[in-house]
Amino acid sequence: AQESGSAATLLEEGNEAYGSGDLSAAADLYESCLDADPSLQYCAVNLASVLVDTGDPKHLPRAETLYRSALLVDPDDPDTSFNLAMLLQDQKTEEATAGAARLYQVSVEREPQRWDGWANLAAALSEMGTRPLEAVHAYERSILIIEQAAEESGEGENAERDRYLSKLYYGYETTIAMRT
Repeated sequence: AQESGSAATLLEEGNEAYGSGDLSAAADLYESCLDADPSLQYCAVNLASVLVDTGDPKHLPRAETLYRSALLVDPDDPDTSFNLAMLLQDQKTEEATAGAARLYQVSVEREPQRWDGWANLAAALSEMGTRPLEAVHAYERSILIIEQAAEESGEGENAERDRYLSKLYYGYETTIAMRT
């Protein structure tokens, strides 16, 4: 029980370092967390995310392994599924994109209001080109979630949000056009 508490403390300290942008310290703390309690899945998930955020491609295989090990502990975790899906989609291979689409599907099934999950699912399905109706549906869901949130908040114009919506509408229209 003492080690588990220690791992939890290391995880918390790693999260603080990560949140402040100190990737090196965060990575060290998450490594120590994994050493203290390899079953604490968020030590692996957060270390993987730090490795991705370093921008160094040599860290990506380990990040993928860490995400996959975390999914063995909880195959339905929406954040881990989403993060691994993004990593796979960036590989730009047919197999990786199909894997990403499956993982985004897990993410949106667990968190149906996650607009970025729907948007990325739509993009992956569009890239695959084999399930255009599902891609259209995913684009629609992401657009609706963003627009409903903007309406509920009463927020007026928002350049970042509107740029993203523009990209989603473009993907949506392109996918529809490919079907006709």
